[in-house]
Amino acid sequence: GLGGGAFMLVSEPGQGLTFLDGREMAPAGATVDMFMQDGKVMSFFESWQSGKAVGVPGAIALYKYAHDAHGSLPWATLFAPAIKLASEGFIVSPRLAEFLPRMAEISQLATNPASAAYFYPNGKALQAGDLLVNKAYAETLRRVASEGPKAFYTGEIAAAISTAAQAGPNGGTLTVADMAAYQVLERPVICGDFRAMDICTASPPSSGAMQIMIAAMYADMVQPASSQADKLAAFVMPSAWLMPTVTTISATLTQWLCPWMICLTPFILSNVPQSDLPPTPPQPQAIQLKCWGASPSPVFGPGTQPQK
Repeated sequence: GLGGGAFMLVSEPGQGLTFLDGREMAPAGATVDMFMQDGKVMSFFESWQSGKAVGVPGAIALYKYAHDAHGSLPWATLFAPAIKLASEGFIVSPRLAEFLPRMAEISQLATNPASAAYFYPNGKALQAGDLLVNKAYAETLRRVASEGPKAFYTGEIAAAISTAAQAGPNGGTLTVADMAAYQVLERPVICGDFRAMDICTASPPSSGAMQIMIAAMYADMVQPASSQADKLAAFVMPSAWLMPTVTTISATLTQWLCPWMICLTPFILSNVPQSDLPPTPPQPQAIQLKCWGASPSPVFGPGTQPQK
């Protein structure tokens, strides 16, 4: 949708790889304690559904940036299928119909006026087989198709987004100035070896580097004659032992990755029989990460071409 962000990894013949960062950006008024209330941290559901959690959406800006640099079809024609679908509607699937009552119990989807009117017309959740039409979304798409990103990041659409984000309960600080100031960032690409291949992926704030590191550790831990239990252990254990084995990763990247590993590893290990886990972590070889990109990066510094 248009309300979120995105990452894009582009490969052009003869031009190498480009990583485009269109992730949402926090508003200028964001503070380190904005999710604190009365000296306590807000619960996940309180903060997640509040305006405090709303950043400037980056998707539209990313699409236009990528289209200007790499696209071939006319910009406006790319919106035609989505406009048609939003105008004419689609049939509600059983999965969506089953999802809505559960969301009404744990979220504000059924109480927020806009989402309630869309998903719970007349106070009742949509049913499988209903036709769901979104003419307002179709009109937004038409404006972006004809006017470009400025229709989204300035004017009445930007004002409506910022007003909604500032509304209670727990309103945020997003402003029309934040919307207008959004910019797509071009960052270096991270590459690493895996067996006979080079894996190239997005640098932080993406978690793409994890793909390279876990793949490399898996290859190092698993030998041709390994048992199924050894392969399972090698697949789930790298995140638990990752940081001590990485010798060329920056402190900033470590800061990005650690919270993800701390959260995920206990969940993974809790679902693996103890008999299938090795008693001590193996000692894989150090993993070399390389950057690909000509422009400076706030994380890695000037990018360099990966060496074979």
